[in-house]
Amino acid sequence: MSHSKWEIFSVNHEVKDIKSINRALERSLILVVKQKVGAAEEWVFPHTPWQPGETLRQTCERLVQETCGSDLKVKFLGNAPCGFYKYKYPKTVRKEGFIGAKVFFYKCQVRNKDGSVIPGTNIVDHQWLTQDELDTRLKQSYAKSISKFLVSDR
Repeated sequence: MSHSKWEIFSVNHEVKDIKSINRALERSLILVVKQKVGAAEEWVFPHTPWQPGETLRQTCERLVQETCGSDLKVKFLGNAPCGFYKYKYPKTVRKEGFIGAKVFFYKCQVRNKDGSVIPGTNIVDHQWLTQDELDTRLKQSYAKSISKFLVSDR
């Protein structure tokens, strides 16, 4: 590793830049995004609608490319979701025959690059957080639901 790359890692680690994957090097970091959910913007794990013909894993692979670009290489830890979160739609949408949705989650590890995120039409902001930091950023009900399938790195 060149001297300049080491300085970048050191600076990010010391400053605790929450937009950098190169911080808290002794901990696992989790990507959260401020994403448009209906009319609101909420901090959540990245998600996207399933498209007909896709497996759930293919939907997740597409999400990674749409969110982080094709240069980011990740290793998926399994072919099945590790968990899910379900919620009800607002009453105005439920009248149209839809009650709610389930969001399925996969675990993956970043294998290269810097973990940059491409701002899109639905993603307003992003942060790489430790598991301890999730509770300060996520809605309480959402954090409680996803904590069931997160493995502590402590």
